[in-house]
Amino acid sequence: MSRFREFLKETSGKLDLPQPEKSRILLEIASDMEDLHAFYREQGMGEEEAAARTIETFALSDEALADLVRVHQSALQRLLGRISAQACARWERLLVAFVVCFALAAVSPALLTTRLFAQATGYVWPILAFAAAALALSAYHAVRLFILRKHAARGLRRGMHWILGLGGASLVVSFGGSAVELYRATFRGAGDTPRALAHFVAWALGASATLIAGMIVAIVAAVIWFALVDKVKRIEIAEASWLIE
Repeated sequence: MSRFREFLKETSGKLDLPQPEKSRILLEIASDMEDLHAFYREQGMGEEEAAARTIETFALSDEALADLVRVHQSALQRLLGRISAQACARWERLLVAFVVCFALAAVSPALLTTRLFAQATGYVWPILAFAAAALALSAYHAVRLFILRKHAARGLRRGMHWILGLGGASLVVSFGGSAVELYRATFRGAGDTPRALAHFVAWALGASATLIAGMIVAIVAAVIWFALVDKVKRIEIAEASWLIE
């Protein structure tokens, strides 16, 4: 990457973007430049000619760079970009800590009882399956980022969105399953009027346990995703800094 260092440094100075968006774009540009340089070399060009042709191809005008910034940054992101990256990181961590503490305080009484999963409806099993899949995917990314440390310019975030997706799916199943069970309980109560209240209470107990299980999976998945993305941000910034310094 050193042959394009000056070009990347100049491009970095023109990109009016906060971190880690700027680092992510620089890494993508650097990776694309290496691919194009390798292509030119395969076509028989010399090292200097291939590098010159690559830089010429990626030389963007100020208008093109401005368009690139607009594509990668919304109005809200531009507003947040005025705050330092360190301050943003502090607020993100405080917000996550607040959400986790609030959620744990809400569900901890139920977690202390062994009847939670016994009371839950059958929809708890797909929720547990989503939890197992999210944990397996999280373990894979954690090993890749924290232990193996195989960091490529591309693909750092690939597949991480599935962790959030699995957490969201657990919430959807818990709410959807509870709605279905309410529908069934209503019909059972209509056909068995003397025990209508008992049917409703049974539904309420099962639905609350199922909703708690879905909430726990979603919260844990979100916290893990946040930790992994925070690690990716640090890697992107470090690698981009190495490219231009």
